Amino acid sequence: MLSVGVDLLEISRMERAMQNPRFCRRILGDKEYDQLAGRGFPAASVAVSFCAKEAFSKALGTGVRGFLLREVQLLRDELGKPFLYLEGAALEAARKANLEFSVSATHTARYASVTVIGEKRRSKITVSKRRGACAHGGNAAVLTDPADQPGAEVQRKLISSVILMARLRKEEPSHETIPKRRHAGAGRKIRSGGSLVFHPDGECGRGCGTASAGQGLRRAGRHSVRKGK
Repeated sequence: MLSVGVDLLEISRMERAMQNPRFCRRILGDKEYDQLAGRGFPAASVAVSFCAKEAFSKALGTGVRGFLLREVQLLRDELGKPFLYLEGAALEAARKANLEFSVSATHTARYASVTVIGEKRRSKITVSKRRGACAHGGNAAVLTDPADQPGAEVQRKLISSVILMARLRKEEPSHETIPKRRHAGAGRKIRSGGSLVFHPDGECGRGCGTASAGQGLRRAGRHSVRKGK
């Protein structure tokens, strides 16, 4: 089962909010704050982080209640891929809901947008070191089974559908349809290599006409005799 949360924010609104020097400390977690501080706190990136917190609350289904915004941090691994780092009450809420989250973030010159997808897990949630966050330290909720990664079930269904469609396109005519085609086209002749060849089973190609079995055989026979001479 999937739950989705989406949030959109005008970057100009974030620029106005950041005029308060305490704003970033109030909404950003420590690791999140350090990452953004190293980049000079660009308003678009801070807006994306804020959207991630709102989108998480929507995917969780509770809204922003029972946890602090700074307990939901949008971090990036060494390749720049974003992921959610949960702490405190936010982590406990995710464990209680038995959800694992994946995140996608983007922004333009005017807007920031984040989508968070939560997926029910089949294995019990554990708290362990996240490989992607080792450089930053701390614990995060991760899955113990790779098959339970977010979107795994959706990917398996999509791959199965693609394989099925490929098989259907390559499928040969069934044994039930072949006799029907032969019966419908019986007594047809085609021209092949300059000669008329009769096919009593009805197999014929482009430009084929109809004739009786005797006429087809006689014409094919006369042509063969001429070629032999």
